[in-house]
Amino acid sequence: MFHVKVSKKLLGLLILALLVGSLFLYFLKKQRAENPIRIGILYSESMITSFSKESFLAAAGLAVQEINKKGGLLGRLLEVRSIDGDGKFFEQDLETWMAAENIHFLFGCLTTRCLSHVKPIIEQRQGLLFFLNAYEGFDQSSNVIYLGPVPNQQIIPGLRWALDHLGLNFYLVGAKNRESWVAHQMAFDLSKISSAKISGEELISEEIIEAKDTKKIFSKSISEIKKLKPQFIFNTLKGKALELFVQSLAEEGMNDYPLLFSNLDEQVAYALSHKYKIKNIYSLNDYFSGVPIESNRRFVANLKQTLGAEAFISAPMERVYTAINLWAETVKQKKTLDPLYVNTETLLRQSYPGPSGVVAVDAVNRHTWKFFMVLQWNKKGSFEILDRSLFPIKPSPWPVYRTREEWREIMKAKQKSQGIFN
Repeated sequence: MFHVKVSKKLLGLLILALLVGSLFLYFLKKQRAENPIRIGILYSESMITSFSKESFLAAAGLAVQEINKKGGLLGRLLEVRSIDGDGKFFEQDLETWMAAENIHFLFGCLTTRCLSHVKPIIEQRQGLLFFLNAYEGFDQSSNVIYLGPVPNQQIIPGLRWALDHLGLNFYLVGAKNRESWVAHQMAFDLSKISSAKISGEELISEEIIEAKDTKKIFSKSISEIKKLKPQFIFNTLKGKALELFVQSLAEEGMNDYPLLFSNLDEQVAYALSHKYKIKNIYSLNDYFSGVPIESNRRFVANLKQTLGAEAFISAPMERVYTAINLWAETVKQKKTLDPLYVNTETLLRQSYPGPSGVVAVDAVNRHTWKFFMVLQWNKKGSFEILDRSLFPIKPSPWPVYRTREEWREIMKAKQKSQGIFN
């Protein structure tokens, strides 16, 4: 046998090194735990949504958990702070909340109204907002990255698909808001360059929806649809208004009418098909839980471990998960948390292979390249893909067949005549 003699001096040095190393790791872990990087999540509790605050925060939490398991960012762990983006005192409280929590990066805003409140504050503080809602376009801020699809990525290709597969004669139903007006304007523009015919249009005031007597709200549109017999109905209503319209159709025995929606998620589709026996549901989406790629399968499986096997996974949940990862990759590359250095060309050329596929930030307009899908609700109680773009579509928040000035003039005229954007 061989015996290795170790001097007392060398042994002491080894023990000292181990102690120093242990102390270093201890204080490093303590530093990471006591000095986390805080990011802000803007959810919407006061808005009627088809998914819960808990589900939305769980998707954000999943991204943060995965990043922290890999060591966090810049030697520090991530931590989520959240606030209701449509709360009663939100606009007054947001700046104070960001300062108190030392937050420079926000993820959320599920309404255009929320965006209009947050944008001036985030611009003033030189922070960065990742806006997650599918919206009507016509916005661009140097302090915002836009994760939701705009009309050229959803409404325009979706209506073209519908004209090819559902028919050339259709009816428009929406609310007196910017989102519905823009979608309807795209429909009218498309009809002028094709053989399509818009048989009628109904824009409902959102104030009327909150009235007590709701039985006659859609009597005009239901009567016109019965008379004109369009081949499908393009519906841009949301929340309570959407349910009331579908209920009106069902009560008239018209539950087999083809309905084309934008951004209808699985939970709402499930409710409509079961409660009102709606049979022909089509939706224009950038994401749903059945996207057949491995990154999505992992995302859905991990979320359902937290939320339960029957949980519905929505597009905003996918977007907040993707947005946090886009931001984290940029922070890693820039090696800084200074928003002025994060919000540079590195972010504007960033991409991430998320649950919906590869999402890339457009360097020119700060929106994201998105996949487009047409979904149909099937008899098994789930969506199936009827069509999907082969590649992500470049965003055009101001559709290029008009100049920005022309779009602004049209919107001003509509506001003056009908008060659409009040």
